[in-house]
Amino acid sequence: MKYSHNKKRNTAFIYEILIVEISKAVMENKLQRKDRILGLLREHFRKGASLSEDLEIYKSFYKTKDLDDELITKLLAEAKKQYTSLDRESIFSSQTKLINEVNKKLGHGIWNNFIPNYKKLATINQTLNQDLPPKKQVLMEKKIN
Repeated sequence: MKYSHNKKRNTAFIYEILIVEISKAVMENKLQRKDRILGLLREHFRKGASLSEDLEIYKSFYKTKDLDDELITKLLAEAKKQYTSLDRESIFSSQTKLINEVNKKLGHGIWNNFIPNYKKLATINQTLNQDLPPKKQVLMEKKIN
């Protein structure tokens, strides 16, 4: 089953892209680029920022392989509850602002970085968005395990 996914509207994906890019900048000794990325991370993912709260929900799904089905079901229910309680308009506008800054300060090529857990991030995003028909939604949630 294939579903479309807008990676630039996935807060965890944007964060991972920035982490990969900062690692590349450090390895290549590009200190000015590293500082620009750090500035973006500090501004948009600081404690209390809407993107930071959104990212924490995604992070709760990291390392869930050892959890049993019952715990994952509870985790998913709580994550959905918290996800829907966040101000989605504020998150959307914060994402838009960050995407624009990334494109202007770092270039469009940053979106081509390889993110090893991209499929899991996309699955989590689609599950939390809950915009699929019931059957597809349940099948998507099963993939999180």
